[in-house]
Amino acid sequence: MASECAFCYADIVAKDKMGRNLWGKNALRMFMGPAYWQRLGKLSRLSGSLGHSIKVFAGSMCDLFEILCPGHPDTVRMDTARQLMFTEIDKNPDLTFILCTKRPFNIMSLVPAHWQKAFPSNVWVLV
Repeated sequence: MASECAFCYADIVAKDKMGRNLWGKNALRMFMGPAYWQRLGKLSRLSGSLGHSIKVFAGSMCDLFEILCPGHPDTVRMDTARQLMFTEIDKNPDLTFILCTKRPFNIMSLVPAHWQKAFPSNVWVLV
């Protein structure tokens, strides 16, 4: 297990509650499915009707700022999930996205170029 995963709630939840190993050099990762992405649109509409931002703990069972080892079977899925999340964040300014990571050193190399100049105000990074 990588040192970043030591004492991680997601590792504990995955093993104890789901019976899955999601972490480690070759372990398959868990990503958000279609229902997750559809829910964001509903939350954004609700946020607008309430008149305040709704907080979204985004990708709570993965680390969007993890860079997988070369040849890892989930590399393409990780890149796709990351790009989808950045797109949804840009599309839903009424939502506040909380991105949790143990890899803050990867953040700036993975976010879209326009974020590097001005990080979106609707993003909180939890390290």
